[in-house]
Amino acid sequence: MMLRGRNIFLGFWRQFAGVVWHRGVRALGLMLTVGLLTQCSAPVSVRTVNPSAPVGMTIAASTTDALLGAVRDAYERLRRGDESARAGYNYAIARLVEGLERSGADPWSRSLPVSGLAGIRSLEGRAPKGVAPLHDQLIPADTLEFRGEDATHRSTVAGLGAPLVMIASLAHLGHEEIRKKMPLRNLTAVVRFDGPAATLELLDPYQVEMVTLAGRRHPLAADYGAAVMFGMSKARVDKLGIERLLRPSRYGDTVQLNFLQPYDPERIPILLVHGLDSTPATFAPMYFELLKDAEIRKRYQFWVFSYPSGYPYPYPAMLLRRELDEVAAAFPGRRDLVIIGHSMG
Repeated sequence: MMLRGRNIFLGFWRQFAGVVWHRGVRALGLMLTVGLLTQCSAPVSVRTVNPSAPVGMTIAASTTDALLGAVRDAYERLRRGDESARAGYNYAIARLVEGLERSGADPWSRSLPVSGLAGIRSLEGRAPKGVAPLHDQLIPADTLEFRGEDATHRSTVAGLGAPLVMIASLAHLGHEEIRKKMPLRNLTAVVRFDGPAATLELLDPYQVEMVTLAGRRHPLAADYGAAVMFGMSKARVDKLGIERLLRPSRYGDTVQLNFLQPYDPERIPILLVHGLDSTPATFAPMYFELLKDAEIRKRYQFWVFSYPSGYPYPYPAMLLRRELDEVAAAFPGRRDLVIIGHSMG
């Protein structure tokens, strides 16, 4: 009933805005339209929280030594087959990543010495190709509380490891370089031990679904929607629809074909193209729901095309072809893509 009332109200608003527009009061019409839009609640918002430690787990301090000691204790319990230690292992790794970010410590370019109080003398970091943790920011997903209509579509996998959101440093990068680097991406951190040496390893959950730890196989924990939700909450791309409809030429720099996950030549691209008075955010609920399906995650990758919908439609069609040509040049040999368009899209 509330949705129907809202649709009736929006229909009335469009009629009113049209009258104002045709009477020549363009500035007032635009101001009222944008004013109405900015009052709308965000489809997804985020706030930072302090997650509670698992029941029965106490970490003496937030130092690297203490956190590695907690990870090591949980690791040994997992090695013995105690699956109840998984929550503590994941929690301690997330706090370890937080501590390294806070201190600016760099285990990625060199091995860090550790005091050895927990029997560990060094910490080394490993990351997938294209990830530079020293320059990028890593945020544990358990510190991000998402709210809003789209936040109900969580696509997570329970398992071993601490899911993270990586925010890449994009200074001095062009659009094509940004597409390759991924401004936001999902990662999962695990810690392995080899005697007194500890390794903090970042894994791409789109490439690794199972992880072997201490001789046992475990599903890798993942939060597949966290990076896109975080980006939506900060950029509020959903607010651009009406502005780009009414003043398309002012937003020519927002024409972009973007990847929602790292490019994979083995996965079939699904390109989502929005319609009139819209943005890629309109596909968010569908996208998050599709990510819940393991077979879809394994076989497909998702792209979105964003453009000012106020342009005559042959023009954005030409812009899309140009973007696809650029992608083909930068990523030769891709699979044939599937295009899903909505309305004018």
